[in-house]
Amino acid sequence: MKTNKLNIFLSFTVLIVFQSCMKYEKADLVVHNAKIYTVNGEFEIAQAMAIKDGIIVAIDKEREIMNKYRSDEFFDAQTRPIYPGFIDGHCHFLGSGLNWLAVDLSKTKSKEDIVGEIIGHNMHNNELEWVVGFGWDENNWTDKTINNDLLNKEFPKMPVLLWRIDGHSLLVNDAAIRKVNPSSEIINGIVTEKDISLFVNKIDYTEEQKKMALTFSQNECFKNGITTVSDAGLTVNEVKLIQNQYANYDLDIRMYGMLYSSEEILNIYKKNGKDSTDKLNVNSIKIVIDGAVGSKTACFKKPYKETNEYGKLLVTKDSLLQIAKFCYANDLQLNAHCIGDSAVKITLEIMGSVLKTQNDRRWRIEHAQAVDTKDLDKFLKYSIIPSVQPTHGIDDFKMALNKLHKYSFLNSYKVKTLLDQNGIIIFGTDFLVADKNPMVTFYNAVVRNRKDGSSSSVLSSEKVTRKEALNAMTFWAAMGNKQENNRGSLEVGKYADFVILDRDIMKVEEKDILKTQVKYTFVDGELVFEQ
Repeated sequence: MKTNKLNIFLSFTVLIVFQSCMKYEKADLVVHNAKIYTVNGEFEIAQAMAIKDGIIVAIDKEREIMNKYRSDEFFDAQTRPIYPGFIDGHCHFLGSGLNWLAVDLSKTKSKEDIVGEIIGHNMHNNELEWVVGFGWDENNWTDKTINNDLLNKEFPKMPVLLWRIDGHSLLVNDAAIRKVNPSSEIINGIVTEKDISLFVNKIDYTEEQKKMALTFSQNECFKNGITTVSDAGLTVNEVKLIQNQYANYDLDIRMYGMLYSSEEILNIYKKNGKDSTDKLNVNSIKIVIDGAVGSKTACFKKPYKETNEYGKLLVTKDSLLQIAKFCYANDLQLNAHCIGDSAVKITLEIMGSVLKTQNDRRWRIEHAQAVDTKDLDKFLKYSIIPSVQPTHGIDDFKMALNKLHKYSFLNSYKVKTLLDQNGIIIFGTDFLVADKNPMVTFYNAVVRNRKDGSSSSVLSSEKVTRKEALNAMTFWAAMGNKQENNRGSLEVGKYADFVILDRDIMKVEEKDILKTQVKYTFVDGELVFEQ
């Protein structure tokens, strides 16, 4: 008995000595008791990770991490699923934020409804010089005639500017036209792409309003688990404002900014070269090749249904070629907005004439909404990445069916087919045009039913798997931004940007995907949203 007690005592003593000699590594945060989708090359699932200075320093099984790391803060995920922070591959971050000052017209059913919404809005915002609204869609009106007669009657002196749902045309009243005094004639108050900037530039948002807009938009993104946004169109002054917000530590979200092509932008790149920090990357040029289906300005090979209208190109082929050559010479990404199959074809050909072969430039076709099967091979041939918005195919299905030639419609809203070209596709939302919730994007990519829940072969034939959808919202989106070395997956050496959901979207029934809630969002290992 004495021998047994002595052995127990000695064993206990050895254990204490052994533990005291162990060298634990220090972390700022240890996240454990989780199901972590790393989205690495092997799509491994881990249980815990250690974070120091905003970077993942270890990710492994629970036992491995808990036995190796000590931290002032341990976060018990309570077996919930964790994913890399979602990346919105195409959105309008600043524009969405500014809409906190605007009237939401997305649910209006008539021009009378629009007037009613404006009057209600003005009661609480009577200090604004302009009335700005967004989201109207004549396809939802009982009388589908577009004109500004009622706006002129109700608002004879105050300028009114109302964005169509697709962001490619405006409805303005005569007071706004007088304020801008455009050289071209504005008929019935309808402003098309070539004149939009004349009107928008007259709206003088204050510096404070723009700062508040950025904060508002960031908070909305964090609520949805979005940690990186790709803003699809910024000006020089807007970039300066955003840089200032980062410098003052007023923004935490990461941003990939596409700069609208202009002579000023090109001269800046010539003089200063590329510009990038851990939070802001502005090394891409955005060029808008055509318009949108809703306003019949997207450029197609076949005419719109029951018309002789094909849409139109908003840039000349020579201008596009010169910009492509500039981007190539200065190692910039070129991201081209293309909706119609004719616009896609022309852009692929001009990009290809500069790129010549497969490459790692990662030029992009934004939207790629309609692609003729004859042109699909050019994505692979020139390593051009499609950047699509799965929700558009659902939201616009009825409208596109009514407006497009059958040939154009059958070539529209491809997802799986585009993915199969290069083995990579980027998912975004185009918010504020569509819902920014990544769960809606995920659902519309893997389920692809019409809004009423019914199926359609045009949609269902282009479904992707859940693994592919998650990649398109994380790692592939990071690749599309040339940022996969520091984000897009949860791996050692990468930013600790991650989201914790209340259910596992990789496993739950399809009907439960849209019920998913974000519980926590982290950026740099810091909690930025808690439900």
